Amino acid sequence: MLLDPNKKDFLFSKLSQFRVEDKNGKIIGRPGDALFSKKDLSIDSLILFGGMLEEKMEDFHLRENIDPIVPLTQIASIDEKKKKIVLKVAKEELKTTNNTFVAPEGMLQYIKLKKLPIYEKSNEKIGRVIDIHFLKEGGYKFIVGGSGLEEFLEKVRIIPDKDLIIPVNAVTEISDKIQIKLHKLDLLSTLEETHQDPKELLRNEKAGFYPRGMNF
Repeated sequence: MLLDPNKKDFLFSKLSQFRVEDKNGKIIGRPGDALFSKKDLSIDSLILFGGMLEEKMEDFHLRENIDPIVPLTQIASIDEKKKKIVLKVAKEELKTTNNTFVAPEGMLQYIKLKKLPIYEKSNEKIGRVIDIHFLKEGGYKFIVGGSGLEEFLEKVRIIPDKDLIIPVNAVTEISDKIQIKLHKLDLLSTLEETHQDPKELLRNEKAGFYPRGMNF
């Protein structure tokens, strides 16, 4: 299923505002992470996070880090107005993460992917992935932020909020880094793509493209 609320451009970070209900109407979390296919970087599954208390207890190892894994094929509907995602299955039918969870063979976990440095064609480091921009016509692009200092200066509006945009098909390698086949000057920024408002870009140093541990 294509993640396209209302079939328009949107940011993956926005999904953190959506509650996820299983087929019985039980609220089971909010999107907090994702699994990608290494083969074509398509999104295979969402990983759901719980409320603030639950996530803090997991952070401090006071409880096991168990989060439901939702394959996109198990999503029945996405309601943008109600900010609700409904599943085809019950919570008990979903696989989960645990304290020793690693992505399955052939998969990449987003919160680990976002920690990798990105290098352009001339081998200059240009930043890390901070969000995913889904396109209404299908597919998506990575939004890339700079250093921690640069992101802070953008946040307090000392410098323009200008983040690079990388088409997924520009990625040539993912190992201990992300390599792309384009030069930095070939990349559009969030200020240059007029349909994308840079103020929409949500950041969170602890967990990437979503505000970790939202109450629901």
